[in-house]
Amino acid sequence: MLVSIALSLLAQANTAPADVRSLELRAKKIIAARLIDPASLQLRNVRIKQAVVDGTSQTILCGEYNAKNRLGGYAGFKPFAYDPQTYKAVVTLTMGGPNGLEIGYYSEDGSGDFSTSDSPREMLRAGVSSEDYDAISDRVMKAAPQTVARCATS
Repeated sequence: MLVSIALSLLAQANTAPADVRSLELRAKKIIAARLIDPASLQLRNVRIKQAVVDGTSQTILCGEYNAKNRLGGYAGFKPFAYDPQTYKAVVTLTMGGPNGLEIGYYSEDGSGDFSTSDSPREMLRAGVSSEDYDAISDRVMKAAPQTVARCATS
């Protein structure tokens, strides 16, 4: 009995870091693809959070990221949350800017990328239809609070 408990704990201890590393690599790939200087990306305080949403267990990777801006300087660490199951996206938060709080939503496949710093006019110029803009905006406004809130809880 003690042996099986010890083996179970050892298995959990060995798989948890691998899960963190795997999710961290996936999140880094998503974030880096949207940066001016992808090689400058830094992550810190990376951890996995578990939550039950609508009766389903969810895994979220939480942390902070930093990268160089257009001027070549680091912009400062900002929180991110990566939901690999439900939304399959990274949500980022940036304080400041014209909107006060800017939310970035970056999907694994790039098809649903959205930032509250992008105006509807900019998105339409980029080829996003007004219907798609509304659908993406609705999804982001639903996903961001849920995903980020999971990271904030201990």
